[in-house]
Amino acid sequence: MKSSVYEGKNVTVNYLNTQATPALEGLDMTIEAGECVLLTGISGSGKSTLTQVINGLIPHYLPAVVSGESYTLGYATTETPIETYVGEVGSVFQNPKSQHFATTVRSELAFPLENIGTDVEEIEQQVAFVAERFHLTSLLERSIFDLSGGEKQRLAIATATILKPSVYVFDEITANLDEESVQQIYEMLRQLKADGATIILAEHRLAWVMPLVDRVFTLEAGKLTHQLSPQELWNLSREKRQSFGLRTLQQKNILDHLLVNQVDNEEDIVTKRLSIGYGDHHKIKSYLNLRFPRYGITALTGANGQGKTTLVKTLVGLLPERGGTIEINHQVISTRERLDNAFLVMQDVNYQLVSNSVWNEVRLGAKYPQKAEEILDWLNLSTVKHRHPASLSGGQKQRVMIASAILSGKKWLIFDEPTSGLDYYHMTQFGQLLDYLAKKGFRLLVVTHDVEFINTWCDHVVQI
Repeated sequence: MKSSVYEGKNVTVNYLNTQATPALEGLDMTIEAGECVLLTGISGSGKSTLTQVINGLIPHYLPAVVSGESYTLGYATTETPIETYVGEVGSVFQNPKSQHFATTVRSELAFPLENIGTDVEEIEQQVAFVAERFHLTSLLERSIFDLSGGEKQRLAIATATILKPSVYVFDEITANLDEESVQQIYEMLRQLKADGATIILAEHRLAWVMPLVDRVFTLEAGKLTHQLSPQELWNLSREKRQSFGLRTLQQKNILDHLLVNQVDNEEDIVTKRLSIGYGDHHKIKSYLNLRFPRYGITALTGANGQGKTTLVKTLVGLLPERGGTIEINHQVISTRERLDNAFLVMQDVNYQLVSNSVWNEVRLGAKYPQKAEEILDWLNLSTVKHRHPASLSGGQKQRVMIASAILSGKKWLIFDEPTSGLDYYHMTQFGQLLDYLAKKGFRLLVVTHDVEFINTWCDHVVQI
């Protein structure tokens, strides 16, 4: 009989300094050794909170009141110092940058072993083994800052394996990745499962992960609502799955008609022989001749590391162009003009959240502060408007910045991976919001790998 890796009985979690309803309430669940368990539900349903209870971040690093019984590998998570079992539970989060400690791939892999005083020769052997196993050998001397998003996430997972834990907790680890990178992550997890590891996944993008999954738990408003087998999940109607916030179960390609939809309008934004980069010696792309349609919703796609984020930072004026021009109706648009008229919601919105409450955040610099309540209600943020942004889930943080973008009064809104971490419900809500804004005359550009979102909501696709 398998032993329990995690056992929770009537677990309730309340974050400190908030009057909000419990993040988890009355949770009862057991996870057995060797299982791959999927945690899913709409954004803010409690998935991230549950993963943080399992790995001990709550309450030891994230202040919260936890009641009930919670045991990971037999340790009472509320009482046992996290250092006691940290080497037995590996964790990887949505944003890999939040857990990198070194500057090169080699030193990052070595860091956990150095922390526990491992012999230098053994460190070198273990780093070489893990790098070869997860196809990172060619990157060992690379700066972490020069890695693509997919490479950073692969590094984070590889680093989590270096102490050979028996349990892995992954929170939306593919949210910002292209399909090739997702497939590489899948292969890494497949190997871990073959080793007999227990894998706990909080995830909305289901197509890539379902072949690994043994059981599915759905959460809603902090409560565990369903426990399903993969087959039971497949047997549900699409509408029922969508009501749980679940994304498509099947891999899809971008619809061809979006790629060949040629437009030509004098108000289109056009780049001519544009070169982009950052710093003195980092030129990423040269001679980009692109057209961004004035009307509709335009998606900007391309593999991780191709310069999409650098391009949009250049388009909004946060980075200077390294050559070429950006024009409307044959007139060059200056950096100042772009800064005055464009708002970028970054891929990592933590860089943009600066206030001590959601309410203060969305009103900061707002041209239309009187509409804040309406927008928060529309984006399902009214119940958390007095919470600190840092206490929100990844999807909720993104929606806070989307609210700020709308209230800023700027007419060109650019979103960098806005649907990463979003469940079906909030992906649809965001698409409806963009559709509404497009009809109101906003210029809209969305950097995304989300094929389901592109095929459902976008009018045009620009690829680099």
